[in-house]
Amino acid sequence: MNLQESIKYFTADELNKIFKVLEKRVRKAETDFEERTAVRNRSMFQMMYYCALRVSELEMLLVEDYNPVHNNMYCRRLKDGINNTLQIVDKKILSDLKKHFRLNKPEHHIFESKSGVAVSRKTMDKILKQVCSEAKLTTPDKWHCHTFRHTRAIDLLEGGISIYEVQYWLGHVNIQNTEIYLRFTTSQYKALFDKLKDQHGIYDPEKE
Repeated sequence: MNLQESIKYFTADELNKIFKVLEKRVRKAETDFEERTAVRNRSMFQMMYYCALRVSELEMLLVEDYNPVHNNMYCRRLKDGINNTLQIVDKKILSDLKKHFRLNKPEHHIFESKSGVAVSRKTMDKILKQVCSEAKLTTPDKWHCHTFRHTRAIDLLEGGISIYEVQYWLGHVNIQNTEIYLRFTTSQYKALFDKLKDQHGIYDPEKE
């Protein structure tokens, strides 16, 4: 199986259902510990999606990587990727991140377990599977944290972000790794066709 065939991503509806469950868990928390955990988990998966982070990259996020003045997050990229600094412009995600800092007061890693170490891959996958099940998603083959990274790449391309900007966002050294996602989006091709229409005009058989 090649990389293109192995890519799994959440649809907009699936992603919405996931974050609705995470929001519900925050609202329904009955104890201080439950609230702090729910707030952490909500922000953790939001940042994983927004910054297109691998699990190991999320584990490496340190308190000093977040600049609350400029709302920037410094991301260390693995697999020979290029480290980058991303600005958090989504007000909801930013507000939830700030709430996580206020309630949980992380000391070293941004997303810590109760023992003070980074939340592990095993724990993240377990939480996500529980959330996807609660959201009644019918695609268990997608219930993995790396699906957020694929989803973000495709969403950026669908939103009209250029392939080179998406390359930077993902921290790809080789743009060929980014181009793989073009298979799953139509907006980039639509932009190309629109330019061709402007250049050549639209064919009208009645004018022949």
